[in-house]
Amino acid sequence: DISLSEVRQAASDTAEKAYLEDVLCRYAGNVTASANSMDVNRSHLQTLLKKHGISSKSFKSQATKSGA
Repeated sequence: DISLSEVRQAASDTAEKAYLEDVLCRYAGNVTASANSMDVNRSHLQTLLKKHGISSKSFKSQATKSGA
């Protein structure tokens, strides 16, 4: 069994990762623009991306493929 705090942390991590991916998708992987829209500094966003194993480069290639 897992504790309630572990469930909350897992849910929070999942939501945070989904939010980061959504913002990066909207800004075609542009970290500076994404950070500005989230009202955080770029280095903090880089830390969050590393925490979740997200590469902004993958969103740049998605934008190119979709014609954006």
